Amino acid sequence: MRQRVALGLIAIAAAIGVGAALALVHSRSAPVLAPAPPLRAQATWPAGAKRAPDFRLRDQAGRTMMLSSERGRVVLLTFLDSHCRQECPIQGRLLAAVQRRLSSDVRAELAVVTVNPWADTGRSARAFAAESHWSGNWHWLLGTPARLRPVWADYAVGVRRTPSDINHTTVLYLIDPRGFQRAAYLVPFSPADVAADVRGLAAE
Repeated sequence: MRQRVALGLIAIAAAIGVGAALALVHSRSAPVLAPAPPLRAQATWPAGAKRAPDFRLRDQAGRTMMLSSERGRVVLLTFLDSHCRQECPIQGRLLAAVQRRLSSDVRAELAVVTVNPWADTGRSARAFAAESHWSGNWHWLLGTPARLRPVWADYAVGVRRTPSDINHTTVLYLIDPRGFQRAAYLVPFSPADVAADVRGLAAE
């Protein structure tokens, strides 16, 4: 558990990159707008500061999903192993709790990138989702290790295969409807906080 929390902290620190140093510059003639409520994550980025790296993968039903095709929706992006019996099921239930807090008119989508391409299948993904009581729109994205490694790297997700387990970074990203990374949460996160942030980003 400590190792995965450490990996999550490293991921967030790496993902922030130069984004943490950006400042928003406003013209003196620009209208003064009420500030949006602050996001509740461990790491956040200003609107338009950090474009979410695009990828193209097949989901549990064999459909192709491109992250850039999800414009207009808030994407909850995370990385899981459907065969894990320790931390991943906990995160699965937390994600279900987030979904329950979102009304049907909130345009949001859950995208899970596998960290276990050696064993994850569409069937195991559907079983994990059922055990976690997921609802709404979700995709479990699959691929070969060679296809997935660049995606893991783009989102600062460490993956190490051992004889008995897959050690990996546990992190949840929120990507806004314009395709920019806005928040990163360590696990366990507060479903109420994440749901509130999703609603706020959807309304921007």
